[in-house]
Amino acid sequence: MEKFLPNFDVKKTKEIDNLLSNEINSFSGFDKLSTEEKIDREKVLISNIDDFTFDASRHHVSEKAISYGKKLLTALKANEWLNAIRSGKIVNLTENRKALHSALRAPQNSFYSKEILDEVITQRKKLFNVAERIRSGELKSASGKKYSSILAIGIGGSDLGPRMTVKALQPYANNFDIKFVSNIDPSELINEIRNLNPDNTLVIISSKTFTTLETLSNAEAAFRWMANSIGENDAKKQRIAITSNVENAKIYGFVDDQILSFSDWVGGRASIWSSIGLPLAICIGKKRFSEFLEGGFLIDKHMAEKGVDSIPSLMAILGYIQRNHIGSSSQAIIPYDSNLSLLPSYLQQLEMESNGKSASIDGNTINTSSVPVIWGTAGTDAQHSFFQMLHQGTDKIPIDIMIAKKSVYDDGSFDIAKRHRMLVANALAQAEALFKGRKSKIPHKNFSGGRSISLISYNEMTPYRLGSIIALYEYKVIMQAALWRINPFDQFGVELGKEFANALLNSNEKNLGLNPETLEQFMKLN
Repeated sequence: MEKFLPNFDVKKTKEIDNLLSNEINSFSGFDKLSTEEKIDREKVLISNIDDFTFDASRHHVSEKAISYGKKLLTALKANEWLNAIRSGKIVNLTENRKALHSALRAPQNSFYSKEILDEVITQRKKLFNVAERIRSGELKSASGKKYSSILAIGIGGSDLGPRMTVKALQPYANNFDIKFVSNIDPSELINEIRNLNPDNTLVIISSKTFTTLETLSNAEAAFRWMANSIGENDAKKQRIAITSNVENAKIYGFVDDQILSFSDWVGGRASIWSSIGLPLAICIGKKRFSEFLEGGFLIDKHMAEKGVDSIPSLMAILGYIQRNHIGSSSQAIIPYDSNLSLLPSYLQQLEMESNGKSASIDGNTINTSSVPVIWGTAGTDAQHSFFQMLHQGTDKIPIDIMIAKKSVYDDGSFDIAKRHRMLVANALAQAEALFKGRKSKIPHKNFSGGRSISLISYNEMTPYRLGSIIALYEYKVIMQAALWRINPFDQFGVELGKEFANALLNSNEKNLGLNPETLEQFMKLN
C-alpha cells in the first residue's frame, strides 16, 4: 500500500509564516478599519453551509493574515494530504495505517474506492440490522423480554463518542435507558447498574483491540452482576461485542452474531461513525443515524470542494494564529445547549489526543507549540463559574460559542420559545461583551475586551447538524496537524501510563525502574 509523506519547501513555508507573523503584529485593530475594509474582512471571516454559520469576525486578525494562513497550508501540501487520506494511502506512518474514518459516513456512490465502501457498507448494514432488531423487540433477552436498558462499556473514543451523541440527541431518543461505564473506579459501574434489571438489560462492550484493561475489567464485573441474577448461560446471551479484533472477542466467548466489527484504520476518537455508534443507533434509530452520517458527509464534500478555502481550514488557521503567534495556551468551547454539555469533553479528546505531540510527522522534534488545552462546559452555567476569568483574567483565551436559533423542544408549551430567546440573547451578549469589553476608570470594573470569539450558529440541533459539527472539528484537527507538521492519527502518549500500571499490578516494576513493593506499600491503611 502506497505511503504519503507531505513533501514541501521548508524555506518557503518559513517565509510565509514570517509574513503571517508580521501581519498579525501590524494589525491595527478592528475599530480603525474603514467601513469598506470591515465588509471585506467579514467576507473572509464569516462562512455559511446551509443554515450553519461560522462567524469569526470577532477575532483580532485581518483578512490578509487569513490569506497568509491559506498560503501556508497550500505550501505545506494540505490539499494533497487530504487527497491521500481520501484515496486510502498510508498517512498514519507511525502505525502504518490508513486514516479513512470519513468513509464511514459515505453513501454507496461517493469519492471513496469501491473496496473501502463495500467494507463500510457491510459493517453499517449489520449495525443497522442489530439496532433495529433491538428497538423493535425482535432481539430479546434470554427470558424473552424486550430490552429496556442498555449498559454500554468502553473507554476513550469507544465511550465518549456514543455517550456524548446519545445525550446531545435526547430529543430524538426512543424509550431506552442507556447507561455508560468507562472508569475502572468501581463506583461508576455500581452507580449505573443500581436501578437496572438484569433480566431486560443488554450489555454492549466496545473495545478496538479487546485487550483494554479498564473495559474488560468492567465487562467482567458487569457479567458477574448479571450472571448472579439470571445465570451464566443467559448472561452470555445478553451481550454484544464491538471490536476490530474479532478473534479476541471470540476468545472471550462471543459468537459471530454477537460481534459487530469495524476496520483497524478507525481511530477511537473518530469511531462514533462506525459500529461503535450502536448505542446511538439504538437510541435514535436507523433513519436518524443515517441523517447523522449525512451531516458528516456534507463536510466531507465541502472539504473535497474547498480544501484550504474551507471552514475547517479557517478554524485551523485561527487556532494556529492564537497558539503560535499570539501565544494562547488554551481554548474554551461553550455550547449554549445543555444537551451538548459533553461536547467540550469530546472535542478535548479529539484535539488533544490527536495533536498533543512534540514530534513531527517525519520524526524530528517540532520547534513550536502544538495543540492548546481544550476545555469548557455548557452556557449559561459557564457564565456563573469561569466567565469571570474569561472577561477580566490576564489571559485572553479564544472561545467557540455555539447556539441554535430555535429550541428542538419548541412545541408552543411552557414558554419554551421565550426562554430559548433568553438563551440566545445570553450567547450573543457574551460574544459581544468578550469582544468589545467596557472601559472604566475603576480597575475592578474595567473590561479590556479583545477576546477572540468564534460564533457558531444554526437553526436547530438535529442529528444532521450534530454530524456536520463533529466533522468540522475533525477536519480542523487534520488541517492544524498539517500546520504543525505532525501525525494526528497515532496516540502513543496513551500507552506509557498503562504500562506502568500493569507493571505495578503484575509486580514487575523493576523493568521500569520502580520499587516492586510500591503498590503494596501504598495500599496499606494508616
